[in-house]
Amino acid sequence: MLGLTAGAAFFTAYRYGLRWPLLLGVLLAFHALGFMHFYGGRGSYFLNIADERVTLIAAVAAVVLGMWHERTLEKNFDNAMIGFGRIYIIVGLLYANMSLWFLTIPHGKLVAVIVFAAAGVGQLILGGRFHDSRFTGFGIVFLSINIYTRMFESFWDEASKGIFLLASGGVAIIAGYLFEKRARTLRIENES
Repeated sequence: MLGLTAGAAFFTAYRYGLRWPLLLGVLLAFHALGFMHFYGGRGSYFLNIADERVTLIAAVAAVVLGMWHERTLEKNFDNAMIGFGRIYIIVGLLYANMSLWFLTIPHGKLVAVIVFAAAGVGQLILGGRFHDSRFTGFGIVFLSINIYTRMFESFWDEASKGIFLLASGGVAIIAGYLFEKRARTLRIENES
């Protein structure tokens, strides 16, 4: 049923140039592949992917399709499909990163952890290269998720919570100061 509804949503989106049915179709297609979520009650949510590898391949294909869509079909601003590529890219990046993350938990193999980290760094590089904040944003968020997941798996039970939080706060303050200082310097350089 999900596949049939996704097909109807894709048809409607492309036939009438509507983005909402396309978003619905892409989400339903991923759920038809085996992505599941549900509300567990009392503020708890559950996520599961039946086969992370298949979902990862489909998500990467969605990102590539979205990039092709933007570079070829959406060149003409009168085109009714403006914004379709953006939907494919954002949903594809979300599901690709979630698939990589799910492959690393619980206590993922070192190869899966390295691939997840490399994907995050790769997205940062692509985002910088193409000046595309979608890749940069997903890269930094899921690289951070990878880091804190590894930290919780390996160190949380043994670490002193107070020292950890104090050190994390100190690092955040120093990093914020350095970023602000760099931004101020760049602003002054651009004004002159």
